[in-house]
Amino acid sequence: MPEGQGQIIAGGGYIEASRSFNQFGKSVPTPTYRKAAISGFAEYGLTPSLTIIAAPTAARMQAGSSGNAYSGSDESAFGARLKLWGTATRTLAFQALVEPPLGRSNPATEVSLGGPHAFAADLRLQWGESLSVFGTPGFLSLEPGARLRGGGWPDEARFDIGFGLRPTPRSLILLQGFASSAASAGPLIPRTAYAKLQLSYVYDLSPKWSVQVGALRTLAGTDAARETGPFVGLWYRF
Repeated sequence: MPEGQGQIIAGGGYIEASRSFNQFGKSVPTPTYRKAAISGFAEYGLTPSLTIIAAPTAARMQAGSSGNAYSGSDESAFGARLKLWGTATRTLAFQALVEPPLGRSNPATEVSLGGPHAFAADLRLQWGESLSVFGTPGFLSLEPGARLRGGGWPDEARFDIGFGLRPTPRSLILLQGFASSAASAGPLIPRTAYAKLQLSYVYDLSPKWSVQVGALRTLAGTDAARETGPFVGLWYRF
């Protein structure tokens, strides 16, 4: 972010999965998993090269029976992004976020819900560049990284990709992909992997305000839920 400028994105979403990908990547029926979340993402340019970030999230999750349920913080993260290099159309940055264990601990839900209470740190490189597709302005971002987790949970290798196009000055079509892979951590925590796709539309109501609507779907994976669900967001720039 430019020095002295920032933005806040507040949103809500709902995800449901009644099927999962098994250890062979085949879709099979499973007890229904549901997750409703309210999230925020705020970033502010502290200096020309340093952006500070806060991303709190609260969620209600349930896997199968009502006994496997959790309400509270879900991967809330805080940290910063450091610009390493940049031109007018390209930039390279390093981002480090810490996810403190803010939620109340309930060991009975940890395995079924993926350890939402454990400490974690998300470290990644971010490459972004402006581009044009048949005269339509847009951008591409690539983010390889890792999520280092505590509490006996395995670390994750992550790779996110984002592609945006502006068919009109006030419209943005945003396509995002999220991939993760983690090794096994014992008989109760198998090796997991997933690939998710998220498509959304952002409309600028004014220079400061935008609205976003979209949906997410898990396309493939191993020992991962096949999630599907909509979300909405409100953007404010200052």
